[in-house]
Amino acid sequence: ATIHKHFKEFGPYLIELFEKEFKELYESKDLIKIETKIRNIRFLGELTKFEVCDPNIIFECARMCLNDFTGHNVDIICHLLETCGVYLSKTKATTFKLNNVLDFMWRMKGTKNLSSQTEQSIET
Repeated sequence: ATIHKHFKEFGPYLIELFEKEFKELYESKDLIKIETKIRNIRFLGELTKFEVCDPNIIFECARMCLNDFTGHNVDIICHLLETCGVYLSKTKATTFKLNNVLDFMWRMKGTKNLSSQTEQSIET
């Protein structure tokens, strides 16, 4: 984020790399790489807070996880919201989208058979 202030071309390149990595990790469905997935989504969330990453990329990642709201995808979206949820809720342009994501999560929580640990992650 600090480098982005001085080298504007660095931010988009970095975002492209992390977005590509997220999509590859998401499509692989590898249960072993959960730490890598979480690290990736947290980094994107942090870059969003520093206005390096476009919030639409974050919502695209959230949409992918919500479409398959099971297992590690639930953990990933919880980490995403933990990282940049407050920022997205306080930004006028993203408040409505964030509320839709949260509403959908609450509905899915009620319809899916999730573990108590996963339900607790959603609630916090």
